[in-house]
Amino acid sequence: MRKKSWNIVLVPEGGGAVRNLRMPARVLHLMLGAGVLGLVLMAGSVGLHLRSLRGLRSVTTLQQENATLRTHLSDVDQALNRVEGMVRDGERMEKQARLLAGLNPDDGKDRPGQGGPFVGADPVEDVMTADPGLRQAVGEQSRRLETLSQKASSQRRNLEQTLATLKSLGDKLDHTPSICPLRGSFVLSSGFGQRPDPFTGQRAFHSGLDLRAAYGTPVHVAATGEVTEVGSGGEFGLTVHVSHGYGFETVYCHLSEARVRPGQQVKRGDTIGAVGTSGRSTGAHLHYELRVGGALRDPSAFILMPRGLTD
Repeated sequence: MRKKSWNIVLVPEGGGAVRNLRMPARVLHLMLGAGVLGLVLMAGSVGLHLRSLRGLRSVTTLQQENATLRTHLSDVDQALNRVEGMVRDGERMEKQARLLAGLNPDDGKDRPGQGGPFVGADPVEDVMTADPGLRQAVGEQSRRLETLSQKASSQRRNLEQTLATLKSLGDKLDHTPSICPLRGSFVLSSGFGQRPDPFTGQRAFHSGLDLRAAYGTPVHVAATGEVTEVGSGGEFGLTVHVSHGYGFETVYCHLSEARVRPGQQVKRGDTIGAVGTSGRSTGAHLHYELRVGGALRDPSAFILMPRGLTD
């Protein structure tokens, strides 16, 4: 059987001898196959080169992102340093406040705090970087943030307790009879306890302080409270009773006038009446009594009496 072949006619441009080239069909097929294979290999090479370029761009982008992340972590680290300093300052002030409130300054320090954005999760797993240094930095900042969260939670509980205690103490102080009911010129003419009765001369118990002052001198309430009784009659004459809470009650006697009514709320220092000589009295003065838990107490133990005002 005659083998197939291909005649390739080569005609030179501009004239010249025409050449006839005979090529077996198998050789031509091999040449065409080699050409196609070459094109395929070339296309693959180009694809690999393009992927390599994309990979280089990805590496460059990742390096830029890591540099940005490092800058961000540095800023966060500085912010954490500032917050940690503020927490330390807060702990010192909290300790002083608890001491002033009469509370244990170290109470609650060992109780673990609750909260923190990373509790129950691993923030490092969410960091999109293979850089071990960056991952370690994120983990350290997470632990510092969780510690700060616990300390802040503990501080808040302690401060709430301290403020409640201070508020209670402040309210009690405001309702504790601690100022003299008279201002300006007056004389302590008789103290609390045994004394000669001014009318009989016999020894008798005196239930309060006698403060001698000019007739009409304003009388001020010794603490915040509520007027419970205003009345006249008997040995004490015109009298005002004030309940202050916390077991405190004050009584103002021998008044010339009362400027309050039962049920009225008064604040420490408010004017409630004026010095007089009503009832059993030898002259213008204020008889001032203090009861604590219903029992008579010496009012001078609760107020600072000016020196040189005793007869």
